[in-house]
Amino acid sequence: MRRLTIDRRSFLRAGGSAFLASLLPCSAHALQRTDVLLASAYLTDNGTYGAAILSEDGTVVARVPLPDRGHDVVFQPGSAKRAVVFARRPGNFACAFAIDRAVEPQFFSSPENRHFYGHGTFSADGRLLYATENDFDNARGLIGVYDASGGFRRIGEFETAGIGPHDVRLMLDGRTLAVANGGIETHPDYGRAKLNIPTMEPSLVFIDAEDGALVGRVTLPRTLSKLSLRHMDGDDRGRLWIAGQFEGDPAQIAPLVHVWNEETGLRALPLSNEATARLKRYVGSVAYNPGSGRIAVSSPRGGVVVHWPIMDPTHVTVIEQRKVCGLASLGRSFATTSIDGSMQIRGAPAPITELLWDNHLAVADIAD
Repeated sequence: MRRLTIDRRSFLRAGGSAFLASLLPCSAHALQRTDVLLASAYLTDNGTYGAAILSEDGTVVARVPLPDRGHDVVFQPGSAKRAVVFARRPGNFACAFAIDRAVEPQFFSSPENRHFYGHGTFSADGRLLYATENDFDNARGLIGVYDASGGFRRIGEFETAGIGPHDVRLMLDGRTLAVANGGIETHPDYGRAKLNIPTMEPSLVFIDAEDGALVGRVTLPRTLSKLSLRHMDGDDRGRLWIAGQFEGDPAQIAPLVHVWNEETGLRALPLSNEATARLKRYVGSVAYNPGSGRIAVSSPRGGVVVHWPIMDPTHVTVIEQRKVCGLASLGRSFATTSIDGSMQIRGAPAPITELLWDNHLAVADIAD
């Protein structure tokens, strides 16, 4: 999918001299020379939570506190000066914050009988926000529609034709939403317990963002019905890479990564059994790198990042990184973050902070 680009001069001008003066010297310097912005939710050793904006060398340039644990962050197109961080399931808050800190953060929530799944995406013009949600009393997956130009008021919802929608992406046509239905039923009364493993039916669906109509729906083979489809990334040809978490027999080596395109539909990638086993049945994030033509997946359970050329998924590279989960494309390589607070930028360690990075890492380009 297309990555957001921020104009450096307009961004720094919007923040103004007061914003730059409020930063530590190292943060101001990093912000003025970085070519990308990174964002991640975090937690700390003393039990507090937040979201942070970082430069490409891992310097923290801005933070926003959160009332509880966050999950993913998404940058807003258009003004390109805001981002939204979602609560981790089964949380019901989200926070829109100015990445130049020009205005106060704005919190909004899902309806009383819904909760967020931690992911969302903006419309191409940045006016609407689409968030994956759970109608938990009726075991229905939903996309909540929020007016980003009107205080993030909830103005509608679409059904996702499945249970447990996790990630959502806007396709290249600027109108179709791709949704990964994980297939796992949950209810806040039971915390994060998985209530329907024997009857799971994960799916990849396509929804018209204009009217909520179901455009297409693809399910996995019966032998993979316990592969919960979770996270996605896409390329400039409209292909999607979908990574999952396997809830079936631990002795079964199930393919955790699939690719979808319009011509061939949804198919498993032929990663070796050895590489798949290193992922410990769990992929935390997936990212496509257009500069190198490689796909990467992370596994906090396996403590590894696995990446391979897009044209040859049998030729994999496995990199060990303890508790790694956050993953983003950066130049011709990747950036990764770990729950223990470590970060790797293009294969090199970034400065250690007191922040413990949460599951995902978002990225936006800065252009002069």
